[in-house]
Amino acid sequence: MSLVTRRLSPWNYALFVTAAAAVLLLVFLATPAAPLLLSSPQLLRNGSFEEGFSSDGAAVEWSAFDSGGGGWYIWEDAGRRGQSWQGKSAQRIQLLPAEEALVGGAQFAGICQAVTLAAGQTYMWGLRGRLTASSSERLDAPVRAQWGTAWGQDATWREVAVWHDIPWPALREEEAGQYWLPLETSFTAPAEAGLVCVRLWRRREFSQQPASLYLDDARLSAYRPGVLEEGHPKPLQASLGVPSFVTAGAETAVRVTVDGDSEIQALVLYDDDHILAALDGSAGPAPQEARLIWRPEAVGRHYLRVEVWGAGGRVAWAGQEVAVGEAAEFLSENTPLLPDAEGTTSYQLPVQGLRPGAQYTLNLAVRLDTEGPPRASAPPCLAQYGWEWGGGVGNAEAPVWRNMEVMPADTEGMGTAWRAVVQDSAAAAAQDVTIRLRAVSLDQEAGACRLSLESASLRGYR
Repeated sequence: MSLVTRRLSPWNYALFVTAAAAVLLLVFLATPAAPLLLSSPQLLRNGSFEEGFSSDGAAVEWSAFDSGGGGWYIWEDAGRRGQSWQGKSAQRIQLLPAEEALVGGAQFAGICQAVTLAAGQTYMWGLRGRLTASSSERLDAPVRAQWGTAWGQDATWREVAVWHDIPWPALREEEAGQYWLPLETSFTAPAEAGLVCVRLWRRREFSQQPASLYLDDARLSAYRPGVLEEGHPKPLQASLGVPSFVTAGAETAVRVTVDGDSEIQALVLYDDDHILAALDGSAGPAPQEARLIWRPEAVGRHYLRVEVWGAGGRVAWAGQEVAVGEAAEFLSENTPLLPDAEGTTSYQLPVQGLRPGAQYTLNLAVRLDTEGPPRASAPPCLAQYGWEWGGGVGNAEAPVWRNMEVMPADTEGMGTAWRAVVQDSAAAAAQDVTIRLRAVSLDQEAGACRLSLESASLRGYR
């Protein structure tokens, strides 16, 4: 038997390749679909800053803004100076020296880009950058890099509600070289249309200090748990626990909890952009759960915020608006004495204007007297008090009677006069409450007990 080898003509070869491709396509279509692990697409335009710059020096697709008041702001392509993280270009923002007498407040300059996102979706936001200035403070620094978001179809940088400090320490311009630091954080979009902004900020009293902010490799993508995100690991998350009904002048414990596998370098607690407390992990990692003390002095609404700085430029934050009330007194000296139908004597202390859920502290002192001389060995009466929520109207709850502590009123008259006291706290179950007092006679020979109110106080949130 002889073996004959036949070479395919170009036409037959083309038919063979086409048939093989068709068979592979049929096999692919017949195979059950497997989940594809793909990174979310970049949602910023010209995030690499390689697509050119506008006449004002801001990168194309980005808009420049500043605090106004003078020509102290410069935007330019840092690539002209050989400065970039990758590629040939990067954004540089400068604050030139300005006379403090000529500026009205802090100076800042930055860039924003309008984005269209999905409301309720979490997004990963990151970039590379460098901050140069002569001051190198890390916390409460006079020169800072910051980022923020604003929401709405026609939002501008003026609608950024919170500017978050980027934990980049300032370097001297001549020492910075190619030193670039990362930022990696996340936020949840509350609306579809919005702005992502970055700015260079300088405190007023440092207005004569020049500063620069270099930016490159800006990235924005949707975070989808379970999808392979080599460049975007699970975001660092922070939560803030603030008790309800915070009172001005009183210490309040604020709980901060961090979720993530990043080493925590700092926890910073702000009250309306003023630093209240900071745990700096320069001597070792900061805890992932902390209890910080807040003592607000002003009554009104406060925005409490915690910023968490992790290793590798990973940051997280959480904020909560808190209504701070005053520690008010709700009782007056006008307390009517009402006889009880059972023959005992009782007080009625009506109170109005409480905040349901808030905590209130009650202090009472009453004097117990009898018609005849009581025994010296034991008090003549049992003194009791109770909270009657609802102000004594039809829907009021009957009080649960509790005993007060009875003791001799004074050493000289021991056995003839007694005092009953109590200190108690309760969470308001209604706006109105009637605090009731009663005395039950224990000594038949001494006769009925008489109550006289020495002092009464109900203090708490208003």
